[in-house]
Amino acid sequence: MPITIEAQIIELQRILRACHQHYPQQVKDGSLAASEASHRQECLVFAIQNLQKLLPQSAGIAKSVSELCTPKQIVMIRAICRDLAIDVDIELQETLKVDCKVEELSRPAASAFIDHLKQLQELADVPIVRRAS
Repeated sequence: MPITIEAQIIELQRILRACHQHYPQQVKDGSLAASEASHRQECLVFAIQNLQKLLPQSAGIAKSVSELCTPKQIVMIRAICRDLAIDVDIELQETLKVDCKVEELSRPAASAFIDHLKQLQELADVPIVRRAS
């Protein structure tokens, strides 16, 4: 299955966040020059912006009922956001650059968003909490 533009953008954003966390320490240690760290971050931002230009404005939004994300995807998105203590609508807007509710996402966009949230969960070292239904 080909990697979608949305998934590529989410992965680049994850890498950029990791750079913001790790580069200051590497510059301080002397293992990375400040100019090189800055250049790498600029390249990532440039790549993200160019990929976002390729997306149609409605990318990620289901165009028909059959394309809507599944109830399980919605529950998973809300649960992970709750565990991370982040607002699902704001994170969705910032990540996928779409102005819609979780329920309006397409299956592939919801899947990419779940992958993004799981990566945030790993970075934050938040334990996965299983709740009884």
